[in-house]
Amino acid sequence: RVKVLRVEGTLAEAYNAAMDAAEGEYLAISAADEVPARRWLVEIVGSLEEGGFDAVLGPVIYYPEGRRTLVARYFEILSRLEVLYNLGEVGVRERITFNTGNVAFRAEVLRRLRFNPRLQVSEDGDLSYRFYKAGYRLGYNPRAIVFHPAPDTLRKFVSYYRKLAHANAALLHIHYNREMAWYVAGNVVAYAYPGLLARAPRVGAGPLESLAWAALNLLASAVMAAGLLDPRTWRRVRMGVRVQREK
Repeated sequence: RVKVLRVEGTLAEAYNAAMDAAEGEYLAISAADEVPARRWLVEIVGSLEEGGFDAVLGPVIYYPEGRRTLVARYFEILSRLEVLYNLGEVGVRERITFNTGNVAFRAEVLRRLRFNPRLQVSEDGDLSYRFYKAGYRLGYNPRAIVFHPAPDTLRKFVSYYRKLAHANAALLHIHYNREMAWYVAGNVVAYAYPGLLARAPRVGAGPLESLAWAALNLLASAVMAAGLLDPRTWRRVRMGVRVQREK
């Protein structure tokens, strides 16, 4: 049975309204602009049932919706390397947050945590950090795939990483501690890591694609650093949290 809800408010408020209206033992989430693979729901719920996890992530694979530009290819490579990160095949720091673009939870766990309605951005980062701090178990199923159209221009690329900087600032504003500060700093520095150049061929990138990918990673790091150092970013974060608190 399909239920359609109309919710006026933030994405966090919409998620909370949806979980309150939903029935069943498990709650699966994907974004409106994503296309799930044929067996997505079977795979992600099956992992919850068989693995005894409290939540299970699946890959979000970017694909070029229109022109196959270097920027679109960058995001495709990045998403496929993310699969290797989650499988532990390449170096990765301990995960303390995750994106909810492709995830399933045990319903009682998600209802206990709930999305923070005070946040206009990074509602998933906040919820996943609280999931991590509460000691819940997170699983990963590389076959539970959803596909997402890739940004394909440099303007969209810069916009993507500016929004990511804003989201990281919001996380640090809500969870101001040393662990989160190091995590946010690591998110910025990770894109500038020289060893990334050698990882792109692991997912089929050619020599020129690998060089372009590494160069765009340096740009991503610079855009995120500039965003986090920009006082306007922090003003927008504080204003957004305050507006939601006053509602």
